[in-house]
Formats: sequence, structure tokens, C-alpha cells
Amino acid sequence: STQSTWGSATCVMSSFRSVCQLSGEYGSACHYCTTGNKRGRVSYGMQAEIMTVAHYQQLIDRGWRRSGTWLYKPSNDKACCVQHTIRLDVQQYVPTKKQAQVVSKVHRTVAPSETPSEAPSTEKTELEAMEDDKTCDSNTDHGARGSDLASELTELLRRVLMSSSSFSVPEQFDRNKVQVKETTGKQKLLADFSTPLAIQLAASCKKAGAPIGGVTQLANRIAGELAPMEIAAFGPVETILDVSVSDNGYINFKLKCPEICMPDLQSQQSTRKPKQKANAHKSNHPKAKPGSRLDAILNHINQMEQDGELTISTVPSSFSEEEYEVYVRYQTVVHHDRRDKLSVHQYTNFLVESPLIPEPFPTGEGSGYGSFHQIYRTRQGQIVAVGVVDILPKCLSSVYLFYDPTFSKFSPGIYTAIREIYTVQQLSALAPSLHYYYMGFYIHTCPKMRYKGDYHPSELLCPITQTWVPLDRCIPLLETRKYGKLAVEETPAYKLDESTIGSALNRIPILLPAGECRLGQLTQESQEALKSALSQYVTRVGPELASEIFLSFG
Repeated sequence: STQSTWGSATCVMSSFRSVCQLSGEYGSACHYCTTGNKRGRVSYGMQAEIMTVAHYQQLIDRGWRRSGTWLYKPSNDKACCVQHTIRLDVQQYVPTKKQAQVVSKVHRTVAPSETPSEAPSTEKTELEAMEDDKTCDSNTDHGARGSDLASELTELLRRVLMSSSSFSVPEQFDRNKVQVKETTGKQKLLADFSTPLAIQLAASCKKAGAPIGGVTQLANRIAGELAPMEIAAFGPVETILDVSVSDNGYINFKLKCPEICMPDLQSQQSTRKPKQKANAHKSNHPKAKPGSRLDAILNHINQMEQDGELTISTVPSSFSEEEYEVYVRYQTVVHHDRRDKLSVHQYTNFLVESPLIPEPFPTGEGSGYGSFHQIYRTRQGQIVAVGVVDILPKCLSSVYLFYDPTFSKFSPGIYTAIREIYTVQQLSALAPSLHYYYMGFYIHTCPKMRYKGDYHPSELLCPITQTWVPLDRCIPLLETRKYGKLAVEETPAYKLDESTIGSALNRIPILLPAGECRLGQLTQESQEALKSALSQYVTRVGPELASEIFLSFG
């Protein structure tokens, strides 16, 4: 019987809000590196049946995340790739020039076209004028978008060299030599950009006595790691460029849609404007003041949504056939997943099901707290993207984004992140404590995951002290070690002593088929069987939260 197995658990079911089933620590394949370790990604997990938004907020502030109803916390001291929770205080957000360009590009693209009777406007938008001022002042050729892209590719290649695990880079190799250049003359028939990086690296490896294989083999490895990385203003490399390797080891890049991605590139050689001397030309528009770039971005977004050109609707998480079809296209085209692995069941478990209990905002207005899908549509009703988000007492937590691959060139990841930041700013008027944007995990050793650090000023959760640390302080530390203390030395480490853990064990609410009980009410044998697992649980959620979340057994 239940009583003979578990002891005197003769209890009455009390009202409760959060219920989980423990699983424990487990290993899985890591998709962030190329170590080949099928259990290199180590986490501690539990299945959530139901959960309050307040409890989940406390969990993510301790490094937890969810995938459907599965809750997990990376065991960073054992994993191949360390995952740090990253967040942004939207009240302090300072957008970059590239982020502003993405929004401006989307606005120009979806804005209604001019009718024959309308003369094209010669006035620039506030954002374009502001960026022109900065461009003229910095003595930059405003039309040379090809140079911008070459610089982006150069920076991404340097990141590949810093984080690659598929080839070694000699210490004496000068990363400043890495350079992607635009091709000229007859070369442009074969490629728009090119780099001899593999040839240079192979020579350095040979000099250092490091084995590398063939030059073309090395070039292919570099190209393979570069392909999925994100170019801030354009999208993933592989979606806008064909990357190939020549017989002599050059890595070449050919624009897939030059007329869309880089409309000025084809005619640059014949129409490039002469560079202006600094201060030789000034815009009539006033200098940008702090915050004006953000104001201009929000004006673009508001204008598109008011005009119905690109609208966003926030709806409670639920299954939609239309959204599912976009998800399948996204996963097969962008992530190269097999179609037969993308069932309705898989999609529902991953992005529809949620344990979070919806709750209203304090004012009773707005969406309230819970799990939602933010659906982006064009005027024609086509879904452009879907952002899966959790709205919690302190933050909007971004769960996942999928989009129609035909819109990759508009950098939907950047646009939707900015729109989610704007959502937080709007919601904070209804719930003042809600002013953070959580972007999931920042993985410094994975170049394609570093983009999350582009939203300034972000903070990382220190795994040792459980305190938030400015990202700018963390970067130098992460360059020298993948796991360790990020907070200042004076900040004490968060560590529970045996007495605290022991006291917490007796306060954990346990659910059995017969009802609710505590550990001390179980048989001695059952207590001994559970103590180790419950102790691990307490160290990962903390004693306060452990006393509030019900654990279901049997």
C-alpha cells in the first residue's frame, strides 16, 4: 500500500500552484561546438506539470530555462560549452547603428510604393539623416556597403579562429592579418569577396610544426564554421552568400541576391562617389542626441504597425497550422532539419505546450503574464515570423524565433529582438517591475551565439555568486577561461552549507498518490532513498524556492 511504502503520509491535498517531477543530471549532444562529444552538454532537469510565473521568474534568475514543459539548468562546471543567462534592462538600451539600419531597411521595404502621380520624396527619414551625419563626420563612404560586408566577414573569421575546435591556431599567428577583400576586374565574375586566410594559417601551422592536413581541407573547415554565423545587418552568412573554396585554398564569397542584399555593389566600380573630406559636407539635420536613434527606431516600428504594413499580434500559446508550416520551412531551410523529424507532436511539445499559469497584470489591462506567440504579418496577411515568449513579473523571456526563410535578408532575428525590447518598454507601463529582456543563454565560445551581446548594456549571471555582472566586464574574463567567477572578487560565492540543505529538505512539499507530505513523514528507507536527489535539487533551485514548489512522486 502507499502507507507501507511511504510511511504515515495521510494528508489532505492543499491548494498549490507549481508542481514538478525531478529527473536529475543528464548529458546530451552539444550543438554549439564540434567536439563530437555526444554527452558534452550537461544539464540538470525536471518536468513541470504546472508553474506560477513568479516561481519561473525565480528559476530563470538562477540560470534555468524551459523547452516546452521541460525545465533545465546547465551544469556549466561539467559542460563543454558554458552557458550564461543574459539579460538587458530595456530602460538602459542603446541600439547600435547596425540594429538601426535593420529597422530602417525593413521599413523601406514594406512601406507602400509610390503611385505614378506622386513625386518621390527628397526628404530623408529622421534615422537616415542621423546616420548620414555620423557617416560624414567619420569620413566614411556612405555608399560602400560592400566594404561594410567585407569588414563583417573579416570579424566573423577572427571569431572562428578564436573559438574553433576543429583546427588549431598557433599562438604566433597574427589575427590582424585576417582580411576579406572585395574582388575586382575579372575576379568579380567568380566571387564578390575573397580571403587567403587558409593559406596564411597553413603556412603559420607548418612553421610551428602543427599538423593541419591540406590547405583546401583547412579552408573547407573554416568555411563550414563561418556559414551559419550571423551578419548583423544582413542575416546568416549562408543565406546571403555562396561560400566556396578554390583549388589554391582561397575562400570565396558570391552574393546570392546582389540586387537585394547589396544593390550598389555591382555598380560600385563605375559609380563610386569620391570620398568627402571630413566636415566637407554636413547634413542640414541636427546632430543626434543620446536616445534619438532609439526614438527614430520606435517611430519606424510604430509607423509600420499603424499603417498595417508589418503588424504584430500577441496571442496565448496555442497550436496553429499556419504557424506550424512556417516552422517547418524555417527548420528545413535554415537549420537543415529532416522533414520527417518535424511532426506536429514535436512542434507542440517544443513551442506550444507551457507549464506557466496565465495571470493578469496588476492593472487588469494588457496581455497579462504567461506564454505567448508574437505573430508578425505583412499587409497581405502572410506570416513573416513568430516569436515564442514568456511574459513574467520582471521580464519578457525570449524562448524561440522562427521565420519564413524568404525574409532572411531582412535580418528577422535582429528586428524581432528590437521589437521584443519595445514590447517590454510598453508592458512596463502596466507592470513597472517588468523592465528586463532575457535572451536565453550567451555562449562566448560559440561565435554564432555571441550576437546576444550586441544589445547594450547586457548583463550575465555569474554562476559562482548568482549575481548579475555587466557583460563588458565579463568578456575579458571569458577570453581567458570558459568557466569561473565573473563578479568582482569581493562578492561572496553562493554556497549552501550542509545545515542549510538539511533544514530545506524537511520543508520541501511532496505530493504522493495519497496526498501531500514532508520528507520526515516518509519511512526511513524512503527518506534515505530520496535525500541525495533532493539535496541536489535544493542546491540548484535554492532553499526558499524548494520550500514552495511541490515535487510529485509516484
